[in-house]
Amino acid sequence: MIVKVCGMRDEINIKELGALGVDYMGLIFYEQSKRYVANQLNKKPAIPTVGVFVNEDFGFIQKKVNQFYLQAVQLHGDETHTYCGELRDLLPKDIQLFKAFRVDKYLSSEQISKYNSFIDLFILDSAGKSYGGNGVKWDYELLDKLNISKPFLLSGGIDDGVPIEELVSIHPMCVGVDLNSKFETSPGLKNIDKLRRFIKS
Repeated sequence: MIVKVCGMRDEINIKELGALGVDYMGLIFYEQSKRYVANQLNKKPAIPTVGVFVNEDFGFIQKKVNQFYLQAVQLHGDETHTYCGELRDLLPKDIQLFKAFRVDKYLSSEQISKYNSFIDLFILDSAGKSYGGNGVKWDYELLDKLNISKPFLLSGGIDDGVPIEELVSIHPMCVGVDLNSKFETSPGLKNIDKLRRFIKS
């Protein structure tokens, strides 16, 4: 099971998160986000790090990959499958590429399947006013109409109300969770004790 904690920013908080043994942490490089990472970290994180981008140009992404020693790039905007293919060719082969989809009644299997060749992991998030971090759950029954053949992380308003094993069991291709706003004391600052209890649930 994969556990990704997104929206990290504080270096002490990042060190505390590292002790939990999570699989990935996300740094958000989208200026309109309340969790935007503006400054370079003083130390390379011990946790595999994912850079989250929204409709960015390739040069900016490549710069952040180098500055922050990213192991993965997550696209959380309206990036087309063509864009993803071009970026995949530009990134080093050892950098994973994730793509987030905002799930609603309009999202179709045909739309998602166009990305299969370029993406290592999908993120299925709630549709909301902003690109992620809305803190809202989506209707998991919408998965019934989506023929998803790639592994994905469940995201969007996940809190500690449902055991993690139960969440992951909603679909055969669900391999983990992406946690953010419901585990925060303030934007970009995670409640480590709450995360610990949930991960061990």
